[in-house]
Amino acid sequence: TAYSALLARWQQQQRERAVLLAGVSHDLRSPLGRIRLGAELLPDTPAVAGRKAAIIRNVAEADRLIGSFLDLVRAETQAMDEVVDLCDAARTVLAGFDRSPAELTLQAPDRLLWPRAHRLLVERLLFNLVDNALKHGRAPVRLVLGGDGQRAWIEVTDAGDGIAADQVEAMQEAFVRGDPSRSTPGTGLGLAIVRQVVGRLGGRLSFHAAAPGQTVRVELGPAAG
Repeated sequence: TAYSALLARWQQQQRERAVLLAGVSHDLRSPLGRIRLGAELLPDTPAVAGRKAAIIRNVAEADRLIGSFLDLVRAETQAMDEVVDLCDAARTVLAGFDRSPAELTLQAPDRLLWPRAHRLLVERLLFNLVDNALKHGRAPVRLVLGGDGQRAWIEVTDAGDGIAADQVEAMQEAFVRGDPSRSTPGTGLGLAIVRQVVGRLGGRLSFHAAAPGQTVRVELGPAAG
């Protein structure tokens, strides 16, 4: 009875946290939109142009950070009721990165369908893996997808220094940053969202040292158990 009561309280706290994050994030976007609109209406004179650009840039960064909070909520609550083409999602995600083939490549079959998924969450999973490799690793970054109908796997490999073995678990916690100096923009939610989505997909997330660099691997299907 005590365990059931504890579990019920924990679940209620999780729901309240999700509502709080979603509500605050949504409410913050309205004033940010007004600030951006006001900035864009400023004259493009030499005396104003620099400050105008700084305002717009900072509003865009704040909006991106708010988007990360909403992604964390969606990763926990979004219904997994779609059949998603993982390869098409990967091509869509990589098209959004302004990187040359020498910096970012995709190796994947023409089609790889996966049930009990959600397109938005799959794209967020892929985006966060690639974005993390580009920001905290080094190019070239390679995204590889494969599968046989019963299983599927996603691998992202970069040429950076990788994550120390004793830091892997901590780096998957929300708000933990790999850059203690905070010189790299971010919220520390990237890998936390990845872990949430992988869990919702019933998969397994693992980190492997490469030579050089690191590979992050997501396994879906029977092998994930």
